[in-house]
This record gives sequence, C-alpha cells and structure tokens, in this order.
Amino acid sequence: MNTTQRRPSTQSGQNRKRRSQEVVYTQAKAFNRKRFLLQLATVAAVVLALLFGMSIFFKVEEVQIAGTVKYDPMQIKEASGISEGDNLLLLNKNQITANIRADKDCAYIDTIQISRKLPGTVVIAVTELDIFYAAQDQNGGWWLLSSAGKVIDTCAAADAEDHTRILGVTLQSPAVGSEAKAYEPGQEPDGEGVTTPVTVYAQEKLNAALSVIRNLEAGGFLGSITTVDVTDPGDIQLWYGTRFQMLLGDENNLPRKISALNQALGTMEEYTTGILDASLTTYPNDVVHTDFP
Repeated sequence: MNTTQRRPSTQSGQNRKRRSQEVVYTQAKAFNRKRFLLQLATVAAVVLALLFGMSIFFKVEEVQIAGTVKYDPMQIKEASGISEGDNLLLLNKNQITANIRADKDCAYIDTIQISRKLPGTVVIAVTELDIFYAAQDQNGGWWLLSSAGKVIDTCAAADAEDHTRILGVTLQSPAVGSEAKAYEPGQEPDGEGVTTPVTVYAQEKLNAALSVIRNLEAGGFLGSITTVDVTDPGDIQLWYGTRFQMLLGDENNLPRKISALNQALGTMEEYTTGILDASLTTYPNDVVHTDFP
C-alpha cells in the first residue's frame, strides 16, 4: 500500500512569523545639555587651533609687484597697505585694491589682481593705462583723462597735441584720481533781462565724448584720432590726423558708424583726403566721401 507524504504548508508558518513580528517604538533620547556643550566646546577649540596655526604659519613674508612700467614696485607696495607679518589668509583683497586706487600717485593703474602664494607671498599684478585724452578746465589748463573719464594727470599745452583732444566741453576743477566733471558756464541774461535756458548740459556732452572714445578704442582707432569735437552733440566731428574730417552725427549707433569708417578707410588710397560722413543719414549703410572745399 502506497502512502503519500505531504509537505508541511509553509504559508501557515509565514503567517505565524508575520503575527509574531511586532513594531517596536523607542522613545527619543532626552536632550543632553552637557553633551551639547561639550561638542560645542570641541568645535570652538578646533577653530581656535586652526586660527592659531594660521597666525603662526601663514604670515606675509614678501609682496611681489608685477606688470609695472611707469611705477616703482615699492610705490605700489606702500599704497597697498600690506605689511610683513600680516596674516596671509585673512588679507582683504577688496580693501587692498581700494587702497591702491585711493592713492593719487597710482593714477595710471588700470587693473589690479591680487593672489596668494603659500606659505608667505602676496602677488599684486597690475596693468597701466597707455592711451590718454586731453581736455581743458575752466581756467584753460590741460588735463589727461582715461576713456573711463578718470583724471590722470596735468598736461602742458604743448604736450596736449600728442593726445586726442576733447573739444566742445571743459572740465570743472579736475583733481588727479577723481572722476571728470564737466563745467557748466552760467547763463547770462540778455539786454532785456531774459536768461536763455540751457538746452544741452555740459556733462551730457562729456559723456558723449567718452562714449565716442570708448567706441573708437574698440574699433581699432587707438591714438589715430586727433580731436573729438562734441560742441554740438547732434553733429559730433572727428579729425583723423590732418587727412580726414569725420562726421558721426549724434551718438546713436556708434559701434556701427565706427565700423563703417574702418571699412571705408580700408578702401582709400594713401593719398586720399577729404570729409567722411559716417552719420548714416544720407545713405543708411555707407560712408560718404567728399573732397575738402
């Protein structure tokens, strides 16, 4: 007689396991004030140790100046305010830059970059301004300006001829290292006591001149323009040496006008002279050349 053995059912066993498993809830540990204070004190001690180590091992031992041509490196070092023994890692780069820019004897400096070389060297890399523009003050004195409108230095009248001169606007009490401000002459009343209102403010003309200059630099006209005349901001005129008088019209679309002038010059013979009208009013896309009267 054959007998068949049946496997025990695993399902009932699994059910029993599931029933036997219970979720155990544990109560959160109470806040341990002493342990927290101990951890806080440990973190503070580590920070203090790091600061102490920084003050001992990372001190300024040398200040290197790079990129100077006009300046004695020692002059920039003194202007920076950095002293040997200062903490290298805690130096404030913005403050160092401000110190140098505030020094009137460092007016020719254009850009400043500051970096650290461990364990004890600070590197100050500068670039110096090369191209300057000449403008007169209300007393007839000449001053040199950067294209950003910064007053660089005084200039003898004879030396002003060596720079692009800004005409049609004068400077008000300029000071080396400061931003150029335009002088607004007072309006005198006529014979009937009527004062003519100011229609174009001097500062607007100076801003127009600086905008023209920056676009000339971007367009490759560095040092080649003799004068920028903004007497009438709606009829800005340039002189390209003594060879060409250039008419820009107003200051709208200056990049396009400067680019058009550059292209026109490339097509001119070396002996060609005359007037180049780049106002783009007669012909929207072309520079018009006419001979001098």
